[in-house]
Amino acid sequence: MRTLLFIDDHASILQMLKRRFEKLDYKVFTAINIREATVVLAKEPVDLIVVDYMMPDASGLDFIQSHKELDIPIMMMTAHSSISLAIEFLKNGGTDYVEKPIDVEILNIKIDRAIKQNDLLKSQKAARQKAEDELRITNKSLLIKAHNLELANKHLNTFASSISHDLRAPLRQILSFIGLLKRKNIDVLDSSSKEYFDFIAQAAMKMENLIEGLLAFSKNSGKELNVELISLKPFLEQIVGQMTIDNTSSLQFEWGTLPGSVYADKLLLEQVFINLIGNAIKYSSKRSQPIIKIDSLEEAERFIISIADNGVGFDMKYADKLFTIFNRLHSENEFEGTGIGLAFVKNIIEKHHGDIWTKAKIDEGATFYFSLPKRSILLTPNDEPTLN
Repeated sequence: MRTLLFIDDHASILQMLKRRFEKLDYKVFTAINIREATVVLAKEPVDLIVVDYMMPDASGLDFIQSHKELDIPIMMMTAHSSISLAIEFLKNGGTDYVEKPIDVEILNIKIDRAIKQNDLLKSQKAARQKAEDELRITNKSLLIKAHNLELANKHLNTFASSISHDLRAPLRQILSFIGLLKRKNIDVLDSSSKEYFDFIAQAAMKMENLIEGLLAFSKNSGKELNVELISLKPFLEQIVGQMTIDNTSSLQFEWGTLPGSVYADKLLLEQVFINLIGNAIKYSSKRSQPIIKIDSLEEAERFIISIADNGVGFDMKYADKLFTIFNRLHSENEFEGTGIGLAFVKNIIEKHHGDIWTKAKIDEGATFYFSLPKRSILLTPNDEPTLN
């Protein structure tokens, strides 16, 4: 049941309103002045107030200004209506007004509409408050998680550096003493023994490479990006030039259409290209005419860069394993490697909010694709230069 409070200094009007609105299934309180109304409001929950404009102890405008904190819709009754009075009342927070003599049917419609509107506003306010509270809780949780992640990354880097140092020292001793033993006993060792020494040395060197790879992988995981605008073609040509400076094979590079510039961390993007181009060179090295093509595709929100080779390829059913650390699709007897490089590349691309994937066929080569956003979400709009 809805509750109304009527305030008027005419007892006959209050009696009429109370009688008529109780028949309309409202609970009705009345007050003959502002003081009585204040007493009622202190004791009873009210859904709407109707106050007469001219009261002996205060005006309707005075009442609404002094009771704004109630968050209750207030309507005004007046026998001296004017546009300026109505505007003043509404400006001060009033909900609506009615003219005397009172038309109960019109007043009932206005009361019903005002209460429903107020209920809707309260519901929206409560929903907004709930959403804000949930957002505050979520933000607090995210801050805690970010702090914990930062601590975990610091511990991981410390652990990786410590492990790297502690493991490399005995490995170097193994390599050193293996070399000394082999040189000291070179005249008495048979071919099998010499081969065993070589196997031990190779295994130790492989472990050292794995340790170096793990250390680089862990450091990259916790490293903050230093994003800048990179002119891609000169950047790539320099990398390719450095990687092929000692290459005497018939290796051939083909260049497709590349974006003028991309947003990325320059050092990390260099590692991406070194790994992917290095793999393309390695896995096409047994071809009489190895060919590597670097190309790109432009989409609405990103650039997709591809590196294709005509090498040995692989079965696509194993493609998911490629980007997992220590997973390899070819034996070390065929192609050397640690199994860390592509996991390293995936980690870098994901930090740039990009994706990486591949397509290949056995003995028909492989193509690796990765995407970079056109607009870096890691820079503020004011920091972002314009792409070429």
